[in-house]
Amino acid sequence: MLDSQKSWLKTREKCESKECLKELLQHRIKELQNYTAHTGNVWLGTYELQQNLYFGWFKIQKCDTNNICEIKYEAILNKSEFNDMHICGEVLMKLEIKNNNKAIAYYDGEEKCRLNLELNKNGILITEQKPKDCYMGCGAGTEISVNSLYRKE
Repeated sequence: MLDSQKSWLKTREKCESKECLKELLQHRIKELQNYTAHTGNVWLGTYELQQNLYFGWFKIQKCDTNNICEIKYEAILNKSEFNDMHICGEVLMKLEIKNNNKAIAYYDGEEKCRLNLELNKNGILITEQKPKDCYMGCGAGTEISVNSLYRKE
């Protein structure tokens, strides 16, 4: 189940009247009409990178009709003899698709923290992070790996 579906169900539980439920359903229908089918966008899917002790992945779940998508990043730096496991959990971003093979991901709705992405037949290549020191809430080796290919699952 998508995060947006879970969120909507929680909101729906707060309704105590039929009128409230009717309004929520009408709003939800309008919201869903804005999204394309899951198979309608080449960017949708899960992309993974395993490099030494690092394992990171992007999940692009849904895109609207304006080619703006929800993207989630997570990563793990596995335990080694020198340190404990580090986890970067659910960094939510907005993905703006420019064409079938180029897009920009914005962190936390802030256009000042962005990633340039290229899609090819093997996956997504993160070509640039602007600014280079942009902090996306991850650390200790779980940062997004620039100039690395995240392969489509």
